[in-house]
Amino acid sequence: LIGFGITYDLNKTKSGTFTFDDTPSGGDSGSHSLTTKNHYSLYVQPTYAINNSTALFAKLGYHKTKGVIEGVSNGDAGSVSSDFNGIGYGVGVKTFINKNLFVQAEAQLVDYKKKSFTEDGVTDTYKIKSTAGIVSIGYKF
Repeated sequence: LIGFGITYDLNKTKSGTFTFDDTPSGGDSGSHSLTTKNHYSLYVQPTYAINNSTALFAKLGYHKTKGVIEGVSNGDAGSVSSDFNGIGYGVGVKTFINKNLFVQAEAQLVDYKKKSFTEDGVTDTYKIKSTAGIVSIGYKF
């Protein structure tokens, strides 16, 4: 069997924060945080049926999310945003409860391409990876 799908995430996700203090050597101090939002994916899901009610599957998908970097440096605040694109890999199991209703459980890793941002001569590079355990309920028409 083969399946195709689209997902959309309604949540904003805090993806990391770091603080810095370079004032002893005459530099800046402050913090930067990365939040992701508007995440979606398009995927293909090849599936192998073990029996009439249970199947194992793999998942390969294209993922895109908007990253918003907010920073404070020496009291000045600002933000910049950019899209992050990546590839997602997953494996899982699907079991039918009855003829049409099924439960699906999967583990997924999404690896986004790194992005660099330069502001006031300082370059920050972000590399996002996410892992997820997903349980879903579906209906077969």
